[in-house]
Amino acid sequence: MSAGGEGIDVAGLHKDYRVHRRKTGMLSTVRSVFRRTYETVHAVRDLSFSIEPGERVGFLGPNGAGKTTTLKILSGLLHPTAGRVAVAWHEPRLRHSSRWPAVGPNCPMNLTSSRRSFFRCSARGSSRFSSW
Repeated sequence: MSAGGEGIDVAGLHKDYRVHRRKTGMLSTVRSVFRRTYETVHAVRDLSFSIEPGERVGFLGPNGAGKTTTLKILSGLLHPTAGRVAVAWHEPRLRHSSRWPAVGPNCPMNLTSSRRSFFRCSARGSSRFSSW
């Protein structure tokens, strides 16, 4: 992890979902009420990386590669199946209120992306978008 603990550190991250699968047809629909067949879907497998403070990174990959799932785990919205995640020495899944003040109901989601950036910078005291 980075010196001082202010970076992002991910080691051996896994996220699996248990999904109900059924065949098509009316009989299969009725059967699925009493006996369900489940399948495990692997959204993220063995992901490890470290981001130092001030470093800019891109998160690229094909559809279904686990980009959104990883970002949700980093923000604390999802819990990993296995692995270790640390953002500034804190586990995001614990959602410490002092570390995540702009996540939750006080962050309006109906804004355009540029206005949302302005809102987040304003909430953190940045003057980058002070001309708005």
